Amino acid sequence: MIRRRAFLFPYTLNNCEIIKFKDLLVNMDIVGVDSLTKELRGKDVSYIYNGSNQGINIGDETIDYDVLLLGDGSRIGDEFDKIYEYAERAAQKGKDIFILYILTRKQREKFEKLCKDNNVGCRIFSGLEVPDKIMNCEYEILNDISIPVIIVSGVAENTRKFEIQLFLNKYFKSAGYNVVQIGSKNFSELFGFYSFPQFMFCDISEAKKIICFNELCKGLEYQEKPDLFIIGVPGSLIPYNNYFTNKFGIFSFEIGKAIKADAVVMALDNAPYEVEGIANINNICRVYFGNEATVFSISNFRIDVEKSIQEKTLGYIISNKENVDKNVKRLKERVKIPVFNLLDYIQLQKLAEYIENDLSDMDIKLL
Repeated sequence: MIRRRAFLFPYTLNNCEIIKFKDLLVNMDIVGVDSLTKELRGKDVSYIYNGSNQGINIGDETIDYDVLLLGDGSRIGDEFDKIYEYAERAAQKGKDIFILYILTRKQREKFEKLCKDNNVGCRIFSGLEVPDKIMNCEYEILNDISIPVIIVSGVAENTRKFEIQLFLNKYFKSAGYNVVQIGSKNFSELFGFYSFPQFMFCDISEAKKIICFNELCKGLEYQEKPDLFIIGVPGSLIPYNNYFTNKFGIFSFEIGKAIKADAVVMALDNAPYEVEGIANINNICRVYFGNEATVFSISNFRIDVEKSIQEKTLGYIISNKENVDKNVKRLKERVKIPVFNLLDYIQLQKLAEYIENDLSDMDIKLL
């Protein structure tokens, strides 16, 4: 199949995985990005996450492309007019539009009309749609899942848990495993696996969501006969405080009750966790997922509390690899569970190897 050239806008922390793991994109190559933040234009795309140079500069609109990837999986706020105008210019040039935002009905209709009027393709990534028979399940009975289940969750937003999901996907597939994966992002399909299902955001009971998610997983197990599941959980494990609720950890609870985890990857931010805090996290993991964390990863993001409260939106302090290494070393001295630096490729490899060995040591059938 022909690979299409894609241009990403607006480039943010919430979609930088598309750049970092661009080699995993299905039938698509990223040729350029642009940002709503003028100060970022002209800088390398790695600047936004404090990583190694990628050779793609932000804001080069002279690049030719086939598809505009519009959005980062969030909702569009006050910037809607600017974002729509950007999409309008692309559509008028004959570019197809793939929308990664979570849209209101009015916004959806406006984008669909734009694409129709300009005779260009329009695809809206709004999460996995499931068959009616799953939604119409009448009995509150949970199916047993007979293959290993890896759940990737995070204690807060922006712990880079989607990067972990992508790395695990790459690792286990390269090792020859048949992997079925449900990602935490609504645009997970860009990477060839299932997006988090739409019904989990709908106005139905929590019990119904749990049963339906379990039915979905059992159906995928039956149809695809995988060796293992990898499931990414949106949101976070727990609320941060009354201002920043992190979706209250509701998705973690629902997924954990729908399907028991055999391994749990818990993504931490770069905060100075103490033994008591880690113990609390593991207690919640046991209640939600049926197991404590198998491994911890630490990202280079940490919530900037003062700035976040002042601006009433989450702001972050971004650290370098050396700073995260120090925090990893510090936490290793305090807990027995393995801890890995998310910025270090070798440590990510070791994280995946540890999970594979841990599952192999249990009474669970792997290849």
